[in-house]
Amino acid sequence: FTGLSGAGKSTIANALLVSLLELGGRPVTLLDGDVVRKHLSSELGFSREHRDLNVRRIGYVASEITKNGGIAICAPIAPYAEARRAVREMVSEHGLFIEVHVSTGLDVCEQRDRKGLYALARAGKLAQFTGISDPYEVPEAPELRIDAGTCTPEEAVETILRRMDDYIHYIVPQFGLTDINIQRIPLVDTSNPFIARDVPTESECAFVVHFRDRERHDFIDLLRRI
Repeated sequence: FTGLSGAGKSTIANALLVSLLELGGRPVTLLDGDVVRKHLSSELGFSREHRDLNVRRIGYVASEITKNGGIAICAPIAPYAEARRAVREMVSEHGLFIEVHVSTGLDVCEQRDRKGLYALARAGKLAQFTGISDPYEVPEAPELRIDAGTCTPEEAVETILRRMDDYIHYIVPQFGLTDINIQRIPLVDTSNPFIARDVPTESECAFVVHFRDRERHDFIDLLRRI
């Protein structure tokens, strides 16, 4: 997730975490911007250099989670396009990356500001505040753009889950797999990549074994990206 302070990133991210945990299948980790700032980047300030470093740290942790078969939900402000691009590249080496721009308007974010940070920034008492005294570079082509001012967190989560499902149903048919829940085929390791929670049909088993023997590495890469 990326968006202004108060846009609703953390609220949606927490709701998504609950939904994914209920679905099961993979471990899920939430990397919330404020929490990461406190425990991983407490020594950093809010200069462009420090903001980028904080986002890249989140990206590295997310890539390691993805590489090891987990799902990482990240919810920093991430105001700069270059740092977001770097994180996309890091994560995409190991799995699917979906950028969600929480595009809630500045006026709504200010109305929601329980800590009074926007008021302090407008009064000149809080420097380098994104959206007021520091720029926010709006993503040009995110996978999703959600205005949390016009929908509930539950509706936002449903939109995200549908997009995740769309990716699965777009990619998998290209490899000839049908009527199988690809989410329930966890990648364990490269020596034994096809351990399924649910038993597929005989024809599906035959296809998987055949495909593994033919182009095993390509199919392992497909599973990682799903």
